[in-house]
Amino acid sequence: VSEAPGSPHLEDLIPGFDEGAHATALGKALLSRLDPRARRAYLLAQGLPAFTPGTVTDLDQLDHELVSCRDGVFVEEGQFDGQVSCAARLVRAPRPRVDDQPPAPDRTLGTTDAEEWWAIGLSASTEVFAQRRDALVQALGVAALDLVA
Repeated sequence: VSEAPGSPHLEDLIPGFDEGAHATALGKALLSRLDPRARRAYLLAQGLPAFTPGTVTDLDQLDHELVSCRDGVFVEEGQFDGQVSCAARLVRAPRPRVDDQPPAPDRTLGTTDAEEWWAIGLSASTEVFAQRRDALVQALGVAALDLVA
């Protein structure tokens, strides 16, 4: 976790915090890559606590949200902290080149379950996020491509 100057501080979001995956964009991105049975077992064990009135606490609703995402971009607006909104994007980890074949041009999405996945995210105040959502999500896509370049 790295915070930029002026970014909203989320003191709970530190490595090892695993009680809010259902309420954060990064958590949702990573949950989406789990096998559905493993995801359900994990979420049942962790629970789906409501951090704000907007937190998704219904397992079926969350599952629908996770499997409905087609572009690998996950957004939560005020679900973990009412004053903060976040976006995250899945990034397929680069694989070593085989026989000097170049990697696929867009390595941010794919369907092979055996591959390693990363997620990159950003947060902003809910007000700023609402005003600049498209630009922030686009910048996140550029950053994701930079990770695998």
